[in-house]
Amino acid sequence: MRRAFAPLAVVACLLVALPAHAQQIPQPQQTPQQEQKLVTAELVRPVAADVLSGVVVLKGRGSSPAGVKKVAISIDGKTVAVVEPEELQQKVMVTYEWDTYLIPGTSKIAPNGEHTITVEAVSTGDQTDQQSIQLVADNAPVVPSRVRAVVRGTTASLSWAPNPEPDLLGYIVERNSGKGFRESARTRRPKYSEELAPGRYSYRVFAVRGSTNSDGAAASAPSQLAGAVVTAPPPPSRTGSGKTGAAGGGAGGPPGVSSIRNFFGPSGNAAPRAPGLPSAPRPKEPPKPPKPPKVADVPEDNRREEWGKYKRTLPYDLDEVDEQAEPSGVPASVTRVLDSIVPPDGARWVLLGGVLLVIAVVVAVMARRIKVPKPAERDQAAEASTA
Repeated sequence: MRRAFAPLAVVACLLVALPAHAQQIPQPQQTPQQEQKLVTAELVRPVAADVLSGVVVLKGRGSSPAGVKKVAISIDGKTVAVVEPEELQQKVMVTYEWDTYLIPGTSKIAPNGEHTITVEAVSTGDQTDQQSIQLVADNAPVVPSRVRAVVRGTTASLSWAPNPEPDLLGYIVERNSGKGFRESARTRRPKYSEELAPGRYSYRVFAVRGSTNSDGAAASAPSQLAGAVVTAPPPPSRTGSGKTGAAGGGAGGPPGVSSIRNFFGPSGNAAPRAPGLPSAPRPKEPPKPPKPPKVADVPEDNRREEWGKYKRTLPYDLDEVDEQAEPSGVPASVTRVLDSIVPPDGARWVLLGGVLLVIAVVVAVMARRIKVPKPAERDQAAEASTA
């Protein structure tokens, strides 16, 4: 019996000794980080590495068993939203509507690229926690506005309002000559001009800015159409083939991935025109017609002018005889004398008439003074003389 109870006694002693041994095993201690993790901050949405455009809603959350004192959201180190609950809450949400096209809190346009979004939470015991993630904003440029086309001769000039984006690369101009739109030019300035053959054309403009995609560029939607009508005659061809002006294009849509890759090429200069879109040469100016030879001024013959209209010196010599005038029978010497005394125009005849009138008056006066004897008196006078 004693031998049968011996193993049971050993087992009972081991069972009694195990709790005491278990109390001597050292328990793992909490690290300082685990002791401080009494509050948690996290960005609920969007998630890291998302590509954003337009207006997005940022949503952050703070959690703490002791209660949340404050939760805040910041973009690139600038605080944009803060929530401080008045009552004790273990979970607090904070939201912010972010227009990714603008710099937060301003009206300035932000360039495309990465932004750091941070959510910070503070517990009632002033313990803090924060989470930061990287988000990408990628917005297309706004549509070019106030597009206007002006035609002078065979030159079509396009202009539009400049785009406001700080990372703007330039503009793509497309032309339609009746067979669809084709790219006509790429330019950094908000204007463009080219030579065209007679016809009807329409233009549209795309703006292109820097992007975070693989092509490094993003295009806007097309602008409103601007029409141009060229009615001038076609300019002469430089090659002699007789084909001038802009070539028509096939159907074309907005600039795609392949059309905006390396927008201005590796050199940074404007890319050459697309093949198949030659510009018409400027027409040569026609030679100026020769000036007509000067004709000597021929004096007007005013000898036939009516009396009272004479204002200039007579353009002929007084010694000359008018071939068309009727012969007067007066010698030339007498005519010269009369011309030296009386002007050779209508006044001469007025003066001559006045002289004759004076002579007539003198003759009349003299006739009254001379007494003519009557016939009877004449007879008496004769008798008296004979006696």
